[in-house]
Amino acid sequence: MDIKVNVIREGFDGMTCYAQSRIGAANSEGKHLVLTTQKLVLAGSDTYKPIESMYSKDGGKTWTDLASQDKLLLE
Repeated sequence: MDIKVNVIREGFDGMTCYAQSRIGAANSEGKHLVLTTQKLVLAGSDTYKPIESMYSKDGGKTWTDLASQDKLLLE
């Protein structure tokens, strides 16, 4: 198995950071990948923003922009 580590996104605004990031393969060939993550507010207690996701259809060479999944929240 050949594992390569790549930076997909970077940046730190001093007030939030991305946490609990996970990637899963959406097909058996590993070409379609889904990443989910959440912004963590760095103001004391663990306050998370809605889940965001991004997708790759070429095995992780390129990725879509992060998109909020706030419609998953219960009202």
